[in-house]
Amino acid sequence: MADYIYFSALRDPASLVSIVMSLRRGSTLVGFAGGLLLFGEKNGWQKFPAVIGILVGIVLTVMG
Repeated sequence: MADYIYFSALRDPASLVSIVMSLRRGSTLVGFAGGLLLFGEKNGWQKFPAVIGILVGIVLTVMG
């Protein structure tokens, strides 16, 4: 379902590709939080800097 919505948004000529792709990358944050909260990920703090890097990249893309 998420892929269908993603590709539908990309087909729209008025869509901003950088915003759509940033939202797609945001799914990584949901997966990370789910791993921590639902599955008790043991190496969460080791992965945290990479997740912060993704978040900063999303913010820079949306702001710039």
